[in-house]
Amino acid sequence: MKRLLLIVGIAIAFILGVRLLPLAEWSAAFVEWARGTGLWGPVVLALAYIPATLLFIPGSILTVGAGYAFGVLVGTIAVSLGSVTATSVAFLLGRPAPL
Repeated sequence: MKRLLLIVGIAIAFILGVRLLPLAEWSAAFVEWARGTGLWGPVVLALAYIPATLLFIPGSILTVGAGYAFGVLVGTIAVSLGSVTATSVAFLLGRPAPL
């Protein structure tokens, strides 16, 4: 029973957070900040994909922002590396531990 209440509480908090927080504006501001970091910008953006994917933040904003900030080629490489790393981390976190 406690586990069910915990899951329901987390789901409610997640739904409220997605509805009430300005995630699109924060993502756009982050992309602009990453653009100003120079050569480290694509690396920072790729690393930001990991928590964004795990927290269900829409990746489309970061993807379009990467193309805008770093150009099509560098943006595509950064997004590809970030999204593959993020999905690998999500897989490893969701995989049951071996016995």
